[in-house]
Amino acid sequence: MKTFKKISVIFVLLLCTLSVLSNLTIKTDVLAFATQGVIVYGESQKTVTPDCAIIYSTIKMQNEDILTSKDDCLNIFSNIKQILIKNNILNENITIRYFNVYPIYDTKNYNQINGYNSNLDYEIKIDNLDEIDNIVSILIENGCESITNIQYKLSNFNEVYNEVLNDAKILATEKAKSILGKDDFVIKNIVEQEYFNSATLFKNVNTISQVLNQNNSITITAKVKMEVE
Repeated sequence: MKTFKKISVIFVLLLCTLSVLSNLTIKTDVLAFATQGVIVYGESQKTVTPDCAIIYSTIKMQNEDILTSKDDCLNIFSNIKQILIKNNILNENITIRYFNVYPIYDTKNYNQINGYNSNLDYEIKIDNLDEIDNIVSILIENGCESITNIQYKLSNFNEVYNEVLNDAKILATEKAKSILGKDDFVIKNIVEQEYFNSATLFKNVNTISQVLNQNNSITITAKVKMEVE
Protein backbone atom coordinates (compact mmCIF):
# COMPACT_ATOMS: atom_id res chain seq x y z
CA MET A 1 0.00 0.00 0.00
CA LYS A 2 2.81 2.38 0.88
CA THR A 3 4.52 1.47 -2.37
CA PHE A 4 1.39 2.40 -4.30
CA LYS A 5 1.20 5.79 -2.52
CA LYS A 6 4.85 6.52 -3.37
CA ILE A 7 4.25 5.72 -7.04
CA SER A 8 1.18 7.98 -7.08
CA VAL A 9 3.13 10.85 -5.53
CA ILE A 10 5.97 10.44 -8.05
CA PHE A 11 3.45 10.37 -10.93
CA VAL A 12 1.78 13.56 -9.70
CA LEU A 13 5.18 15.29 -9.36
CA LEU A 14 6.06 14.29 -12.95
CA LEU A 15 2.80 15.77 -14.24
CA CYS A 16 3.44 19.02 -12.38
CA THR A 17 6.98 19.18 -13.76
CA LEU A 18 5.78 18.64 -17.34
CA SER A 19 3.11 21.31 -16.87
CA VAL A 20 5.67 23.83 -15.64
CA LEU A 21 8.03 23.03 -18.53
CA SER A 22 5.16 23.38 -20.99
CA ASN A 23 4.29 26.83 -19.62
CA LEU A 24 7.92 27.86 -19.78
CA THR A 25 8.08 26.78 -23.44
CA ILE A 26 5.00 28.80 -24.33
CA LYS A 27 6.38 31.89 -22.56
CA THR A 28 9.69 31.44 -24.36
CA ASP A 29 7.91 31.29 -27.73
CA VAL A 30 5.97 34.47 -26.98
CA LEU A 31 9.18 36.18 -25.89
CA ALA A 32 10.92 35.08 -29.08
CA PHE A 33 8.03 36.46 -31.16
CA ALA A 34 8.10 39.73 -29.25
CA THR A 35 11.84 39.95 -29.78
CA GLN A 36 11.58 39.30 -33.52
CA GLY A 37 8.88 41.91 -34.00
CA VAL A 38 5.64 42.03 -35.96
CA ILE A 39 5.17 41.36 -39.68
CA VAL A 40 2.50 43.30 -41.57
CA TYR A 41 1.47 43.45 -45.22
CA GLY A 42 0.29 46.29 -47.40
CA GLU A 43 -1.41 46.10 -50.79
CA SER A 44 -2.63 48.85 -53.07
CA GLN A 45 -4.22 48.99 -56.54
CA LYS A 46 -4.92 51.62 -59.15
CA THR A 47 -6.97 51.30 -62.34
CA VAL A 48 -5.83 53.43 -65.26
CA THR A 49 -6.77 54.01 -68.88
CA PRO A 50 -4.14 53.11 -71.51
CA ASP A 51 -2.72 55.96 -73.58
CA CYS A 52 -0.68 54.14 -76.24
CA ALA A 53 -0.75 50.86 -78.14
CA ILE A 54 1.33 48.37 -80.12
CA ILE A 55 -0.03 46.61 -83.20
CA TYR A 56 1.51 43.22 -84.03
CA SER A 57 1.37 42.22 -87.69
CA THR A 58 2.80 39.61 -90.06
CA ILE A 59 3.75 39.50 -93.74
CA LYS A 60 4.03 36.11 -95.48
CA MET A 61 5.24 35.38 -99.00
CA GLN A 62 5.70 32.11 -100.92
CA ASN A 63 7.71 31.48 -104.08
CA GLU A 64 9.60 28.67 -105.77
CA ASP A 65 12.73 30.85 -105.68
CA ILE A 66 14.19 31.59 -102.25
CA LEU A 67 15.48 35.06 -103.19
CA THR A 68 12.18 36.10 -104.76
CA SER A 69 10.29 34.94 -101.67
CA LYS A 70 12.63 36.92 -99.43
CA ASP A 71 12.66 40.07 -101.58
CA ASP A 72 8.87 40.15 -102.02
CA CYS A 73 8.37 39.96 -98.28
CA LEU A 74 10.89 42.70 -97.52
CA ASN A 75 9.53 44.94 -100.30
CA ILE A 76 6.01 44.77 -98.88
CA PHE A 77 7.33 45.70 -95.45
CA SER A 78 9.36 48.58 -96.89
CA ASN A 79 6.29 49.93 -98.69
CA ILE A 80 4.11 49.68 -95.57
CA LYS A 81 6.80 51.41 -93.53
CA GLN A 82 7.00 54.36 -95.94
CA ILE A 83 3.21 54.79 -95.90
CA LEU A 84 3.14 54.68 -92.09
CA ILE A 85 5.87 57.32 -91.88
CA LYS A 86 3.81 59.55 -94.17
CA ASN A 87 0.96 59.07 -91.69
CA ASN A 88 3.04 60.46 -88.82
CA ILE A 89 4.30 57.17 -87.39
CA LEU A 90 7.92 57.61 -86.29
CA ASN A 91 10.52 55.43 -88.00
CA GLU A 92 11.79 54.12 -84.64
CA ASN A 93 8.24 53.02 -83.76
CA ILE A 94 8.18 50.50 -86.62
CA THR A 95 10.27 47.49 -85.60
CA ILE A 96 10.93 44.07 -87.13
CA ARG A 97 10.55 41.39 -84.45
CA TYR A 98 11.82 38.50 -86.57
CA PHE A 99 12.29 37.46 -90.19
CA ASN A 100 12.79 33.94 -91.47
CA VAL A 101 12.84 31.96 -94.71
CA TYR A 102 12.27 28.22 -94.77
CA PRO A 103 11.75 25.52 -97.44
CA ILE A 104 8.41 23.90 -98.29
CA TYR A 105 8.95 20.15 -98.55
CA ASP A 106 6.83 17.88 -100.70
CA THR A 107 4.37 15.93 -98.53
CA LYS A 108 5.15 12.64 -100.31
CA ASN A 109 8.86 13.13 -100.95
CA TYR A 110 10.65 14.90 -98.12
CA ASN A 111 13.82 15.23 -100.21
CA GLN A 112 12.01 17.46 -102.70
CA ILE A 113 11.62 21.20 -102.06
CA ASN A 114 8.57 22.79 -103.71
CA GLY A 115 9.30 26.37 -102.74
CA TYR A 116 10.10 28.77 -99.90
CA ASN A 117 8.08 30.67 -97.32
CA SER A 118 9.20 34.03 -95.97
CA ASN A 119 7.72 35.37 -92.75
CA LEU A 120 8.26 38.86 -91.39
CA ASP A 121 6.76 39.74 -88.03
CA TYR A 122 6.78 43.41 -86.98
CA GLU A 123 5.27 45.79 -84.47
CA ILE A 124 4.05 49.38 -84.68
CA LYS A 125 3.86 51.62 -81.63
CA ILE A 126 0.91 54.03 -81.70
CA ASP A 127 1.11 57.13 -79.52
CA ASN A 128 -2.31 58.41 -80.59
CA LEU A 129 -5.06 55.84 -80.00
CA ASP A 130 -7.39 57.70 -82.38
CA GLU A 131 -5.14 56.57 -85.27
CA ILE A 132 -5.56 52.83 -84.70
CA ASP A 133 -8.38 52.30 -87.22
CA ASN A 134 -6.46 54.19 -89.90
CA ILE A 135 -3.25 52.22 -89.29
CA VAL A 136 -5.10 48.89 -89.40
CA SER A 137 -6.63 49.87 -92.77
CA ILE A 138 -3.20 50.78 -94.15
CA LEU A 139 -1.78 47.39 -93.16
CA ILE A 140 -4.66 45.39 -94.63
CA GLU A 141 -4.68 47.35 -97.90
CA ASN A 142 -0.92 47.03 -98.49
CA GLY A 143 -0.09 43.34 -98.18
CA CYS A 144 -0.36 42.53 -94.49
CA GLU A 145 -1.04 38.79 -94.08
CA SER A 146 -2.46 39.03 -90.56
CA ILE A 147 -2.82 41.29 -87.55
CA THR A 148 -2.32 39.07 -84.52
CA ASN A 149 -3.43 41.50 -81.82
CA ILE A 150 -3.29 44.99 -80.43
CA GLN A 151 -1.71 45.72 -77.07
CA TYR A 152 -2.88 48.76 -75.14
CA LYS A 153 -0.30 50.13 -72.73
CA LEU A 154 0.42 52.91 -70.27
CA SER A 155 3.35 55.11 -71.28
CA ASN A 156 4.27 56.11 -67.70
CA PHE A 157 3.70 52.71 -66.09
CA ASN A 158 6.80 52.87 -63.86
CA GLU A 159 5.80 56.26 -62.46
CA VAL A 160 2.26 55.09 -61.61
CA TYR A 161 3.55 51.82 -60.15
CA ASN A 162 5.87 53.69 -57.79
CA GLU A 163 2.90 55.74 -56.56
CA VAL A 164 0.91 52.56 -55.90
CA LEU A 165 3.93 51.01 -54.17
CA ASN A 166 4.19 54.02 -51.87
CA ASP A 167 0.50 53.67 -50.99
CA ALA A 168 1.11 50.01 -50.10
CA LYS A 169 3.92 51.08 -47.74
CA ILE A 170 1.63 53.60 -46.04
CA LEU A 171 -1.06 50.95 -45.53
CA ALA A 172 1.47 48.55 -44.01
CA THR A 173 2.70 51.32 -41.68
CA GLU A 174 -0.86 52.07 -40.51
CA LYS A 175 -1.41 48.39 -39.76
CA ALA A 176 1.78 48.30 -37.68
CA LYS A 177 0.63 51.34 -35.68
CA SER A 178 -2.70 49.67 -34.98
CA ILE A 179 -1.18 46.36 -33.88
CA LEU A 180 1.61 47.80 -31.73
CA GLY A 181 -0.47 50.65 -30.35
CA LYS A 182 2.33 53.16 -30.88
CA ASP A 183 3.86 55.37 -33.56
CA ASP A 184 7.53 55.19 -32.55
CA PHE A 185 8.30 51.71 -33.85
CA VAL A 186 11.35 50.71 -35.88
CA ILE A 187 11.05 49.26 -39.39
CA LYS A 188 13.56 46.41 -39.38
CA ASN A 189 12.90 45.22 -42.93
CA ILE A 190 10.61 45.97 -45.86
CA VAL A 191 10.29 43.81 -48.97
CA GLU A 192 8.47 44.47 -52.23
CA GLN A 193 6.59 41.25 -52.91
CA GLU A 194 6.56 39.76 -56.37
CA TYR A 195 3.26 40.25 -58.14
CA PHE A 196 2.34 39.67 -61.77
CA ASN A 197 1.34 43.06 -63.11
CA SER A 198 -0.25 43.02 -66.52
CA ALA A 199 0.73 46.45 -67.76
CA THR A 200 -1.04 45.76 -71.03
CA LEU A 201 -4.49 45.06 -72.40
CA PHE A 202 -4.74 42.75 -75.41
CA LYS A 203 -7.45 42.64 -78.05
CA ASN A 204 -7.80 39.96 -80.68
CA VAL A 205 -8.32 40.46 -84.40
CA ASN A 206 -12.12 40.63 -84.11
CA THR A 207 -12.05 43.61 -81.77
CA ILE A 208 -8.86 45.28 -82.94
CA SER A 209 -10.57 48.42 -84.28
CA GLN A 210 -12.94 48.75 -81.34
CA VAL A 211 -12.94 52.19 -79.76
CA LEU A 212 -11.63 52.24 -76.19
CA ASN A 213 -14.30 52.48 -73.51
CA GLN A 214 -14.38 52.55 -69.72
CA ASN A 215 -14.00 48.74 -69.54
CA ASN A 216 -10.67 48.85 -71.33
CA SER A 217 -8.45 49.51 -68.36
CA ILE A 218 -5.27 48.31 -66.68
CA THR A 219 -5.09 47.49 -62.97
CA ILE A 220 -1.71 48.08 -61.35
CA THR A 221 -1.03 46.28 -58.05
CA ALA A 222 1.79 46.65 -55.50
CA LYS A 223 2.43 44.57 -52.36
CA VAL A 224 4.91 44.99 -49.52
CA LYS A 225 5.93 42.91 -46.50
CA MET A 226 7.12 44.97 -43.51
CA GLU A 227 8.80 43.77 -40.31
CA VAL A 228 8.61 46.20 -37.37
CA GLU A 229 9.38 46.27 -33.66
